Amino acid sequence: MLYNLLAIAGVILMFFIIRYLLNVKYGELILKIVSIGIFIFKTGQYIVLNIMGDITIPVEISSISYFMVPVILTFNIKKLYHIASFFGMLAGLGFYFFYIIFGFTLEPYLTLAQVLTGIFCHTYLFTTGFYLFKKYDFSKTKSWTIWAVILGMIAFSMSFYGLTVTGITFIYWIINPQFLYIFSSIILNILILLVYYGFLIFAFSMSVKLFYNLNQKYSVTRKEDNFEYAE
Repeated sequence: MLYNLLAIAGVILMFFIIRYLLNVKYGELILKIVSIGIFIFKTGQYIVLNIMGDITIPVEISSISYFMVPVILTFNIKKLYHIASFFGMLAGLGFYFFYIIFGFTLEPYLTLAQVLTGIFCHTYLFTTGFYLFKKYDFSKTKSWTIWAVILGMIAFSMSFYGLTVTGITFIYWIINPQFLYIFSSIILNILILLVYYGFLIFAFSMSVKLFYNLNQKYSVTRKEDNFEYAE
């Protein structure tokens, strides 16, 4: 239960961090400095692991976001702020949802240091995503770019699917959901697969729609506070 409790503590701490950053003048600058640190740390981590012979590829949504979000924010690529915002929050929510409920199942496999590092990195992703979400106005006409990015992530992950040493990740459950093959009949398994992918497409579509709808609800507040627009 330790990892579950750490995740809950991480969410509480993240709430206060977000409140602080949204109410200080240099909130975005602070996030840019942290972004540089995250990018350097993750780059060094992957280089060292692969040099040591532990083939590790950033194929997960979170892993790719470790590089994508810092680059977008640090280089002030405002036309892509909606991408950083959406995937930052998606990665953070996914991480905390899993660890708060199923964290205890990972205690035999992950060290305390690994879990704390994960909490720090995912807190960064969600905090950055939510900060941009609150501060900037995103146009629904660019929602297709979110679909393009997720398809790109899946395509990238598929190119490394044969490398079993990368481990089982959530995105591989999308690429090849073998856990659904519960029947001896191929037709039944195909039907389940179609329902599964249909549900994933529907859920992702609703997430994108909700993202833009909620963002627009904050539009009036942003105008009153003279916040800047990304688009």
